[in-house]
Amino acid sequence: MPSLRPLIPLLTAGAVLCAAASAAPAQWGSDPAVNQVISSAPSDQNQPKLVPSPDGGFWVSWLDGIGTGWDVRLQKLDASGLEEFSPAGLLVADRSFSSTQDYGLGVAENGDALLAFRDDRTGSVQITAARVTGAGAFPWGPSGVTLTSGGAFVAAPKIVESARSTGGQAVVAWTENSNVRLQALTGSGQGVWPGGVTLGPGAGSYGLADLQRLGEDVVVSIVHQTGGFISPRHLVAQRIDPTGAALWGGSPVTVFGAGSLQIGNFPPMSISGGDALFAWYSSSPSLQVYVQRLDGSGAPRFQLNGLPVATAAGRERVNPRAAADPTTGDLVVTWKEQVPNSSLFGVSAQRVSLSGARLWGTAGVDVVPVGPTGADFPGVQVASGRTLITWSEAPTFGSDRLFAAGLDPTGAVVAPPFDVASTPSVKSRIARAVATTEVGLIAWSDERSDSGDILVQALDLDGGLGAPGLILLSGCPGVPNSTGVGAELGAFGSPVAADNNVTLLATRLPPMAFGFFFTSVAAATIPSPGGSQGTLCLGGTIGRYVGPGQILSSGAAGVFSLALDLTRTPTPTGLVSVSAGETRFFQGWYRDANPGVTSNFTASLEVDFL
Repeated sequence: MPSLRPLIPLLTAGAVLCAAASAAPAQWGSDPAVNQVISSAPSDQNQPKLVPSPDGGFWVSWLDGIGTGWDVRLQKLDASGLEEFSPAGLLVADRSFSSTQDYGLGVAENGDALLAFRDDRTGSVQITAARVTGAGAFPWGPSGVTLTSGGAFVAAPKIVESARSTGGQAVVAWTENSNVRLQALTGSGQGVWPGGVTLGPGAGSYGLADLQRLGEDVVVSIVHQTGGFISPRHLVAQRIDPTGAALWGGSPVTVFGAGSLQIGNFPPMSISGGDALFAWYSSSPSLQVYVQRLDGSGAPRFQLNGLPVATAAGRERVNPRAAADPTTGDLVVTWKEQVPNSSLFGVSAQRVSLSGARLWGTAGVDVVPVGPTGADFPGVQVASGRTLITWSEAPTFGSDRLFAAGLDPTGAVVAPPFDVASTPSVKSRIARAVATTEVGLIAWSDERSDSGDILVQALDLDGGLGAPGLILLSGCPGVPNSTGVGAELGAFGSPVAADNNVTLLATRLPPMAFGFFFTSVAAATIPSPGGSQGTLCLGGTIGRYVGPGQILSSGAAGVFSLALDLTRTPTPTGLVSVSAGETRFFQGWYRDANPGVTSNFTASLEVDFL
């Protein structure tokens, strides 16, 4: 599928374009030997995490071993992959730990980054939460909010924003001694639940596995060590509402309780369509992968204790990762497949329907056939029916490379394996995410230059590198609004008119502003039309997207988007179809208070349809 691309608007008689008309340069690279560097500072950088931001970009966090200990750092990438902060990123916490442990990264509805981590800056080990705006400010103070006190053992926190109805309430969960504890924070960082919420077992100990948002609530998943160190490890989950009340009964719901998780396996969780999704592997039964869905009431959709992803005998299955297909709700899971008692590894995948049917057969599909490749650490990214599997291969120590392959909904390999990071080196701690623009991103710690840098690579989920489906800013820039910057306009999809696949994305809008998009076949420069503070960059006959569902709100994040129907493009005299060979210009209009009630325009965008 041809991709949309930045274009330079044409100068035409009677239409004078702004001086800043050239398209912004693309940042996302497509060379697997030259991956994008997020941090290459001296010493080690490790444990990157990714979350997509509402404006089409990503937050990237990592642990930095510079100086006296492992610090917490943060970077913001915009929709084109450009860094919003200095190359070193923002220093969130200057810590003194000599080793690393898991931490949490989330995103608020307004686009702020949320972090939770172990903190020793006060002389004892506590749990701290921090909030960082897109401008690099710290609304919860430069040191964040400390959630614990005393000498209890605390570990591995996670953080999400939950209740929108309460003004952006965030929830933090962590392991504390033998329990899991949670606390909610207001948008300004004040504690909500006096004393917090404590979840503890009748016997044994709890350890936090994951925390995710479900509607206005959160779901917390927990590894239950049922007794001593060699006792079975089970997986349980509980739903907590904005008041701190448990919704799934007096005890958490059992996800996996008939065998045992592998030691050190704290399975991640995700949310789709009101369900909580789980994928894990067991030590008993021996090294097999299972999946489960809990509906909103905590009831399992699949068989008790999970559905095996494959039933073919003679193979072991470990290290699963799963994601839901947003178009069907199917669960797509990938894992490392291996021959017992050997060094023969591969990567397999399975698609599981909402009813628990294994859609890709009893063995799944082989993405990488079992062999001496050292294939491991697979991951999956899904969007609009497209599935991209990524993994590492290390046939010898220190020769790691990263690869990807694309699958269609039937499990057929439609994008054969290709290089993601082709420079051989130790690669670890792989993170993955998908942007609102359906650009995939993969991040990892890489030792090609020293003992660890943070690198990323953008992925086209159709199979390939870079982000060819993204149009960058082109045409007139936006006049600064009440946020202090001009609103930007981008688009993603295909410039082929017959594909009918273009989505407009306006960013850097004032929060909670309403507006709409409009289009024409001519460009112009008309400052302050009708008293607006912005510049109208479209000329000739202008059509407005003001039909049902087309009047948009920017929400707390200052973003709105619209998927266009190119067969129903508005004009003053009715709806028309966009044709191949046609050039169209797009812009957005929105309300603002700057300081009085006014309006403004986004930057404009030109598309040459094929």
